[in-house]
Order: sequence, then C-alpha cells, then structure tokens
Amino acid sequence: MVSIDNPLEPGSDGYLEISISLDKLSAYGYFHPPAEGIKPLTLSSVEKRLAELKITYDIDWKVIQDAIFVCNTVFGVVVEVELARVIEPARGLNPSVASTM
Repeated sequence: MVSIDNPLEPGSDGYLEISISLDKLSAYGYFHPPAEGIKPLTLSSVEKRLAELKITYDIDWKVIQDAIFVCNTVFGVVVEVELARVIEPARGLNPSVASTM
C-alpha cells in the first residue's frame, strides 16, 4: 500500500488519510475523529479530498457515509475502509482509481 495523503496534526479537526493499493485499483481510507469540541469529519470534506487526489472512479459513498458516522459518534479511528475499487476497467484503458496516478 502506498500512502498518498498526509493527515493534519493530531488534536485538530476530524480528518481522512488515503492510501492507494500498489496496483492502483483500490483506494483505502483511515478516518480520524476530531478532538473534543473541534470540527467533525464531513461528507463534503471527504468529497473534496477525493477530488483533490483525483480519485473519481467507483467510489463507495455508502461505506464512506457509514465510516464518517462511526468516526464522529464513537470518536474512534475507522481503518482500512475501501473507498473506491475499479470494478471493471474500460476496454483499452489503463485502470486506476485515481485518474492521474
């Protein structure tokens, strides 16, 4: 697994670390809760981060929403959540969850 995302400092807002599998067919998330009284992780912040990293294909939004809910309500780290996985590459294209990787 290759980490492509650096988390914010601990004790800050909730944040998401993202790793891409070596074959670039899957993206995994590590959801970190906020410090008490600080901004929780939101779906819009996850959407923004995925877009910044050009992860645009086969995203599992239901799994992401569930991980955010658990992270923000239990205040625990949710690890190795498969955020996106190339299900069937388009003919003639080099499959990748991230379009520029």
